[in-house]
Amino acid sequence: MNVYLSTVSAWTWTESRSTLANGFWLNTNWAWSFSEYYPYAHLFRQFPIALVRPLIPLLAFFGLTLRSPGKDQQVLSRSTRLAGLLSVFVLGLILLSNGTRAPGSLIFDPLYRLPYGWLLQEPGRFLMVVALGYALLIGLLVDRVSSRVRTPSNPTPPGGPNTVGTTRASWSRWLMVSVVAIALVSAFPFWTGSVVSGPRLGFPSGHVIVPSYWTATADYLNSSNAPGGSLLVLPPDDYYQMPYTWYYGADAFIENLLDRHVVLAPSGQSYYKVSSELTGAVQLETSALTSHNWTEASRILTAIGTPILLVRGDIEAAFAGRDIVSPAALSA
Repeated sequence: MNVYLSTVSAWTWTESRSTLANGFWLNTNWAWSFSEYYPYAHLFRQFPIALVRPLIPLLAFFGLTLRSPGKDQQVLSRSTRLAGLLSVFVLGLILLSNGTRAPGSLIFDPLYRLPYGWLLQEPGRFLMVVALGYALLIGLLVDRVSSRVRTPSNPTPPGGPNTVGTTRASWSRWLMVSVVAIALVSAFPFWTGSVVSGPRLGFPSGHVIVPSYWTATADYLNSSNAPGGSLLVLPPDDYYQMPYTWYYGADAFIENLLDRHVVLAPSGQSYYKVSSELTGAVQLETSALTSHNWTEASRILTAIGTPILLVRGDIEAAFAGRDIVSPAALSA
């Protein structure tokens, strides 16, 4: 089977927040600007939580400003060289995470045109590797500061006041506290549970359990008693995330439940190009069913190769801002 990739314009809308500034604090998610997806996003613009945005990269790269311990300052320690190489790698990934937007497009666009360049879409996901790089850089910073406390460059003479060692030990403790505090504050949606939202702005709660009627349907369709063949799911998607009475999101759970070929009506927001013939056929099938044109509906199902039709009765057709065919009309 030939798979055709969508054009860049089909997914560049995901780069609406792909800037260097957002990349440095590891957040280029397009949905961050919409409170229905992230109700707590506004808190990251308010003091003191807003401080984590500059403090995260500042803490990661702060180690580059420290001189290596020892008498010969021109000889870099192993950890200094490692921190430098890691920083260059992290900065390169942050630049790449801009995707088709400047200045990252200088790197991304030529790479995307290479064979298998499509593996780079969406580039924002490379920030997960940047987060790991930040963690390693901060770990190297803590290690270097701790080593400077253990082995001061100017040892205290016997009987003399150890003011240098005391100051460095205090500075090291404050650094440890800062690292822990920034980590806790920046990750507060996880440890408070707000990362999984409850009901808000007409959206159902993110805390969901697949309803029993879905599992019962899957049990039947996966059994030997069910008719064979592929299955067409209606109503057709008007967006890649669909509003259910119990859930809002992608339809992948349907394919995961069923042990047969499933045709989910394409919405257009996809990395893969769907044939216009299939899209048109699904729309014609929908029109034939709602107009009770059974002959036409049967012919289209035969042409698509989907003798079984599944109507999702738990789709909210009246969801605000959406254009969804009524499941009740299809069922009738």
